[in-house]
Amino acid sequence: MTVKHRGLQNPFYTFATASAAILAIATLPGCAMGPKPSALVSTCATARFPIYFAKGSDELSDQARQAIRAGADLVRTCQVREVDIFGLTGADGSAAVDLDLSKRRAANVAQALEAAGLPEPLFDVKGLGASTARTATGRPEMLQRKTLVVIQVASANPTS
Repeated sequence: MTVKHRGLQNPFYTFATASAAILAIATLPGCAMGPKPSALVSTCATARFPIYFAKGSDELSDQARQAIRAGADLVRTCQVREVDIFGLTGADGSAAVDLDLSKRRAANVAQALEAAGLPEPLFDVKGLGASTARTATGRPEMLQRKTLVVIQVASANPTS
């Protein structure tokens, strides 16, 4: 799998995309494991969902794999423009350890999304480490052990 890094070409894109992801993360429900399969209706709209991990782990649980498949199913009939995957961690380790873990989490989610049928060349995978794991006052944020997936779509797929 090839991972593109547009942010290296356009520093504003990295900041804007990371800011949007952090804002989206802040508005997610605390215990959601991703979209519920029974509630999915393809509307060809941007899909956003978190994939949670056990503390210190980059392994996808069965529940996480189910959420990834459900997210891919949500946009199956749509024209996918881009799949942004942001890996996050809590502030439990050193900055280097947290960043490495966040990158592995994002890569594992990308591989699972590719296996679920999303077009891999459109992936933008980023590890953000523990950059969102503290509040403005320095207190630890809860439930930052996750990857945020944002699937951007243009319209219905012309071949459907």
